[in-house]
Amino acid sequence: TVVSGWVQCWEQTEASTPEGKQAARGVFAGLGRIRYSLNRLGASGPPARNLKVVDVDSVLGYSLSTLDPRVESGYKLARIAGPDPWPVVGDFWALDFVLVNLLMDAVAVSPPGSPILVKSDNVEAEEPVHGVGGFLAEGAYVSLSIHYCLDDLGAESPRPVLPAEAAPNANRARENLPLCLRILEEHGGLLQIRESPYGESSVALFLPAVARCLPADALGAAPPEGWS
Repeated sequence: TVVSGWVQCWEQTEASTPEGKQAARGVFAGLGRIRYSLNRLGASGPPARNLKVVDVDSVLGYSLSTLDPRVESGYKLARIAGPDPWPVVGDFWALDFVLVNLLMDAVAVSPPGSPILVKSDNVEAEEPVHGVGGFLAEGAYVSLSIHYCLDDLGAESPRPVLPAEAAPNANRARENLPLCLRILEEHGGLLQIRESPYGESSVALFLPAVARCLPADALGAAPPEGWS
């Protein structure tokens, strides 16, 4: 649980151990996430953040590519194409940590075989954006959203999540995702949870966008070298 409150898939290994000792257990998490988590736990003061201009699609692509393969095989996991996202300023590993936690939270409450759809969007908010524990002023944001089902839809095609009021289970997010909420607060972002009356839910993180015209080499297109 160093990585978070969930573990993608614990497995008992067949490694031999001294008598009376339990065998080591493996976890499909990724060295970068474990290293980030340990660094954060070991920080005596505010966590040191490696802030840089980040392309959130690179975070999304990395996070999806490093999930336990059984997540993809057990669910209809799909990435929906969206517009090129505006750049944001953030810590690559902190954002990866939040995204993977939200993905695994969706997996935990979704029936096996159901669709889990992930999408990035540019948002021009003309009014405040409300979410868990607060709101963001009107402005330009980049969102990463996860749409999933709470009911088994069988062979039906996934329906889009319709606009709805903020979900009453926002308290569950405060209990299950406290570090994610803290990271988003550090990034000036927000978590939003919505539910439709059709047994579907969506969770989205909103991050403030920075100048939209930046040279391509200014974007953090990949995780730091050696942290794969």
